[in-house]
Amino acid sequence: MGSPLEDTQMSNSHSKRNAVDAVRATTGAGHTEARRAASAARQRPMSDVDPIAVPAPVAVSVAQHLRAAGFHIAAVHQLGRDNGVLPQFRSDMVTGPAAQFGTALSQVSSRLTDLSTWSERTAHRSGAITCVPEHLSRSADSEAALRILYPELPDDAGGDRWCAKAGGRMPLPGEGHVEPSSDTVPWSARSLLPGAAPEWTLSAHGSGINVRSAGDVVPGTPSAAIWDANEHVHRYLSSWMSRAGDSPADLAAALDGLVALASALPKAIEMVSREIARRSKEGLLEGVDRQRLAQSAAKLTAMTAETAEDRVGQINHLRGAVHGIRRAVTGATAVLPPAPGMRAKLERIAPRFTGRSAAQLRTELGEEAFLQRQISRARPGDYSRHDLLERMLTWMHATGATEYDAAAHLAAENKAVTA
Repeated sequence: MGSPLEDTQMSNSHSKRNAVDAVRATTGAGHTEARRAASAARQRPMSDVDPIAVPAPVAVSVAQHLRAAGFHIAAVHQLGRDNGVLPQFRSDMVTGPAAQFGTALSQVSSRLTDLSTWSERTAHRSGAITCVPEHLSRSADSEAALRILYPELPDDAGGDRWCAKAGGRMPLPGEGHVEPSSDTVPWSARSLLPGAAPEWTLSAHGSGINVRSAGDVVPGTPSAAIWDANEHVHRYLSSWMSRAGDSPADLAAALDGLVALASALPKAIEMVSREIARRSKEGLLEGVDRQRLAQSAAKLTAMTAETAEDRVGQINHLRGAVHGIRRAVTGATAVLPPAPGMRAKLERIAPRFTGRSAAQLRTELGEEAFLQRQISRARPGDYSRHDLLERMLTWMHATGATEYDAAAHLAAENKAVTA
């Protein structure tokens, strides 16, 4: 077997020979002329390739698909960097699979850039745009051409969410650029609540004489983003019955999210409380209990913004506590401890779940927990099936299996019992 260099040279030789044969078969030229023609065609840069005349919708669609492909390649680059496949800087690229992977991505990116430029010239020739857009100069004509080819979508803050990111999509046929407005930018307030601070309070799910539904009041107002965040956290809390099925990595991800929340929440509270204090001090807000406001702000500072001893920074004790829990579980893995008598029960139930994913088993576990919770209100619940499902999931987490295999699990149970 030859070396990689010899294999590459042999592959290039075959490619050149095939190109020459193709020219000779098409034109009937001699070998020397065909070789020159094949070499010229191979070396011709994409910038010299003439655009083609196609219907304008086709030209626009080609340009948009190539742009989406570019975003996907950029997402691959980011995944590689985030997960340690590629280094953060190209200068740190080493030999081996990572270097080959990075080189291939760079080559694909370069070719996509050339193809995108050619597609824009084709769009111009087809009459879809009045000029070939210049991405650096950004003249008025170029801006207009770019908006036609790559419109910002109504549900986007910009075109960089096309396809490659969560919630991103391609423009629909005929869909054009939409200027961002209060109706198209989710975080922009469309209205403000009138009047003074009310006696009643808002609640997402509560009720009472002095309680109003936040879902009926806050949409479109400045506080809507905070209530949306509360709704997302509430969804996590509402799935309490499925927590036993979370993998160690799922639990760590939840803690990472809570660390982020613990960092952001105090800042949001401080922002609002400072605005109230400023308006009260400047006489723009009457009826504020300044003493209570000061006491509550001091408590918040003690918990989330205590001045460090060196007075260089601040200490967020809430974030620190959550971060400590996260550090405590770093490296934790699922294991299957001995459980005498578990095999006989598993033999009856496990085979029917063969081929299920961990997410499907987790859903089954959650439904079983919820069912037994309801039954236990009238009589003692039977959690034996719940425990079996949890053990099946634990085996999947411990082995990294993507699909449940009853036979393999039962074999592992035998080892656990005899260990």
